Amino acid sequence: MHYQFCIAALYFYMGNYDAALNELNVLLDNKNLETLPAYHGYARILHLLIHFELDNDLLLESLGRATYRFLHQHQSDYQVEMHLVRFMRNVSQIPNKRQMIIALQNLRDKLTPLQNEDFEKEAFEVIHYLDWIDSKLANCSMVEWTERQATKILN
Repeated sequence: MHYQFCIAALYFYMGNYDAALNELNVLLDNKNLETLPAYHGYARILHLLIHFELDNDLLLESLGRATYRFLHQHQSDYQVEMHLVRFMRNVSQIPNKRQMIIALQNLRDKLTPLQNEDFEKEAFEVIHYLDWIDSKLANCSMVEWTERQATKILN
């Protein structure tokens, strides 16, 4: 399960959303949640991010509700996940690109202080939420964003 999630995440970060979705669907179809319920939750979050990237805004509302229920039932207490799910559930209500940028900035403002909390760190290590938001704000892919950041560090 962990391996499939990592492969899906790599496809996601590379911008190959169809391949990421295929890997995630195999993982999400696995109903044996006792093995690694946390990774099933991470997979659902990544699933939301992929559908955001694919502009499936109307699907995000129902997927967001299902993801919220799943996380609540499995007592996932990561605030970062709850903020992201709420954001995704409301994406279809955002009327234009300018408002989307404002909504992403607001989401980033909510998540930034959480990255330093001991309990929340694991969620930020599994999915790089802030890098994803920053790539959206910079209007580039995750790969481009990562390359830009690496170049800044190396120079």
